[in-house]
Amino acid sequence: DSKITIERSHFRRGQGMTGGAISLKSAGSLTIEDSSFEDCHSSSSGGAIGISSTGSVTIEKTDFSRNTALESGDIYAVDTIQFLLSSCKFLSISTKGSILGAEIDQVDIKDIVVTTDSEAPMIDIQTPVEILPYPEVFEATLSESVTANPSTEDSSDRASGVILEDIGTLTIENSTFHKLSGLSGGAVNLSNANVEEGSATITGSTFKECDASYNGGALNIIEHANFTILETSFRKNKAQGK
Repeated sequence: DSKITIERSHFRRGQGMTGGAISLKSAGSLTIEDSSFEDCHSSSSGGAIGISSTGSVTIEKTDFSRNTALESGDIYAVDTIQFLLSSCKFLSISTKGSILGAEIDQVDIKDIVVTTDSEAPMIDIQTPVEILPYPEVFEATLSESVTANPSTEDSSDRASGVILEDIGTLTIENSTFHKLSGLSGGAVNLSNANVEEGSATITGSTFKECDASYNGGALNIIEHANFTILETSFRKNKAQGK
């Protein structure tokens, strides 16, 4: 299988149908490190990167700024075995969403910052996340207790942060989601077609000033077997519940 590595590279004003800067299909693995994607555009999915049918994807220490697409302004990944996103920053993201992943066995998101606020200083991802005293630890197992989104909802509008569908295992650690909005789940929208499978854990993260038109100002979880939140701060998030 082919292995592709991109290091210390800068992509600016790239344009394409799927993946404005990089479009990849049927590769063994893709690794991107110490790079940046700026002002790229896709007429379909993945303003910066579009990936499908790839064994493993690793993106580390990479910045994404002002990329746009019909959906998933920064990264679009589908039919992938493993997806790792670490120490990345997503600045001034598109309201159509930043990251869209579907049919992925394992997703690991660590030490990232996602914000629509171009005026806000980027948060030092090495700084420990502030944990508020309410609650110190919150754990939840969700199945049928979560209200589904309206049937008219389009996937590209569900969240302006991270949209994940049919994911086997998800972990989000030490990450910040700030001033994101969508129909349901302003920061993260997670759905699984098979309610008997799938597990998700969020640890040591911050969700601040996110909002949704329907459900879950910060998070919207649909039909996921096991969901756990530990040592995570939620501040000034809101949902209008239309």
